[in-house]
Amino acid sequence: MENEGLEFLGYVPKRDDVEEVMQYRHLGLMHAGGEVNTQQLMNVFRDASDFIDVNKVIKIAREYSEPIEVRDYASPNESKEVTTKLRVGILGGRVFTFYYPETIERISNFTRDLKFIDPERDQELGELDLLLIGGGFPEVYGEDLERNRSLRYEVRRFIDSGGYLYAECGGLMYLTNSIIHNNEEYDMVGAIDATTIMHRRPMWYGYAKARVIRDSIIGNTNTVLMGHEFHYSSLILHGNYDFVIKYERGVGVNGFDGFQINNAYAHYLHIHPDTYDVIDRILRRILVNKTKP
Repeated sequence: MENEGLEFLGYVPKRDDVEEVMQYRHLGLMHAGGEVNTQQLMNVFRDASDFIDVNKVIKIAREYSEPIEVRDYASPNESKEVTTKLRVGILGGRVFTFYYPETIERISNFTRDLKFIDPERDQELGELDLLLIGGGFPEVYGEDLERNRSLRYEVRRFIDSGGYLYAECGGLMYLTNSIIHNNEEYDMVGAIDATTIMHRRPMWYGYAKARVIRDSIIGNTNTVLMGHEFHYSSLILHGNYDFVIKYERGVGVNGFDGFQINNAYAHYLHIHPDTYDVIDRILRRILVNKTKP
């Protein structure tokens, strides 16, 4: 490790009490959304100095870290002048949590009306110009998602009426007819005529590269998309679809991916905005349409 320029600072030993507190699921650790007992976790690591050089960690942090600006990404970026008030909704709650902070920041450059919608509890979308559905765990909360018929109907109506929507991975799964997980099937939005099947082993995880094979709202033909895939699900298609992208590295749906229905688009690929700003492209498209005479 040192010969590659990385300084060894310590390790976390395999211990029963650590595994009891740091619970795992198929995509890794449980997220800190009220499911982890923080105090219990701190108690487990109170003797961290036994196996981690804490002083060295603090020293490196002070020497190389920039001050962290803590702010609510649900609020607009006040340093940017927003001339057109686009209305953007983001499905969040405990179900859809895989969002890059940079994506939320860039959305704030376009709007002063950004709201987070809980897909388990909220009953309506409201008036939106764009709906964003990121990755997450719709299969884990399938029963509650199914129960919220009102919001599922709202999302379907939004797509059918030509509303702009962008979804990644878990968002794609939410848009299918249903999700089968642990021998239970849960009804979802039904905008994509497919059934999502959860597997015990990952279908793909790691970096991915795809090429746009037909013009779409996310890019013109031959646009190269770089990102990553990390999913345990696959789709059984019941309808015929002309996919938007083809993987050069990755799996998607049998080597292809990208469902465009009216102005809604969904795929398995996770894309960071510094690699290719999909959201920026869609928002600019919406702006052009809104300012047309």
